[in-house]
Amino acid sequence: MAYSERQSYRVRRHRRRFGLRRWLFLGGGVLALAALVFLFLLLFTNVFQAPPQFLALPVSPGTKVLEQDGCLYYLTGTTLNCTDKKGETLWTTKFSAGQQDLAVSSKLICLYNESSATVIDTQKNPLFTVPQSDFQIMDVVCGNSSLAMLCKIDENGTAHEYIRIFDTSGAEINRVDLKTSEALKFGFSGDGDNLWYLTLDTTGVYPISQITTLVPTQNSLTGLYSIYDELVSDVRFLGTEMYVAGTTYLASYDTIQQTKTEDTLIYGTKCVAVCESGDDILFAFAPRSTSDGSEYTVRLLSKSGVDTLLQLPDGILHFALSRNYVYCYSADTVYVYKTSGEFVKTIPLDFTLTGVTPLTDSTVLLRTETALYVMNLD
Repeated sequence: MAYSERQSYRVRRHRRRFGLRRWLFLGGGVLALAALVFLFLLLFTNVFQAPPQFLALPVSPGTKVLEQDGCLYYLTGTTLNCTDKKGETLWTTKFSAGQQDLAVSSKLICLYNESSATVIDTQKNPLFTVPQSDFQIMDVVCGNSSLAMLCKIDENGTAHEYIRIFDTSGAEINRVDLKTSEALKFGFSGDGDNLWYLTLDTTGVYPISQITTLVPTQNSLTGLYSIYDELVSDVRFLGTEMYVAGTTYLASYDTIQQTKTEDTLIYGTKCVAVCESGDDILFAFAPRSTSDGSEYTVRLLSKSGVDTLLQLPDGILHFALSRNYVYCYSADTVYVYKTSGEFVKTIPLDFTLTGVTPLTDSTVLLRTETALYVMNLD
């Protein structure tokens, strides 16, 4: 090989080595910088920290707290607060003074009292208001694209109930006349905001619980279910199935065919907790009465086939469910079981518990005489 060719070869090889070293140094620098950023976030922020199992809220014990899509909503004075499950504030907004109640969905938030209501979206953008009128607002349920408002009005000296349905522009798109009945429960089912409501007819010899389903935007009645000699405590929808917990049976219905598909005897028990998670639904039933007010057994029933009877320790007062576990609360301890009945663990409490309110399938609200805590479930 000629001298000039050998020199050219050495230069090319040197350049390749230099280029390789340059890329190695550059890649190492990027990795080192990424590691430093990760350590900073890990040590000085809570980005990678899981939510605490017990989150104390800066509110009084009587405050209403709701959760939707991982966000907590609650009122403090004249401020609506939205936080994440770690307690970090996402946003706040002021509203007019006066006692307010709260309803939320994945798209809508409603602040209301007996006289009027204000509706915003979950980014706190104002949508519409329902001004004061002859209607007294009793309860509100938010859907994805509509809002249902249970109202009472005096007609010729007699209180009369209606369910008023509004779209997101504030237009009243439907009004359900409950005639001589009273709505015990109502809500939306499905992504299309189909309305359902439960009434009780006591004019006959035996009580009749009636569940009505309809499409408000089309003013179309889609189902009417009469349950004779039963007092219904809970109504749940899962896809095209409806589950009804009564005094005697837990019944499931096909809402397309409008037929009952299954009955499970639950006589002598009451529904104490429900968990809807994915394509399954889990119910917990406890005896209706005990000598000291504590619960000593709980029965678990699910769509997927769970039918488990748990024997409980003394002093159980409250229950909560997640997809795979049942949480049994005494005044100072949480006992955790698998839905198959296997005992998992106990969680001691640093406070005396007075109440438990389910928020979602992964969180519950714990109440004491002086404070509120959000508990994250497994």
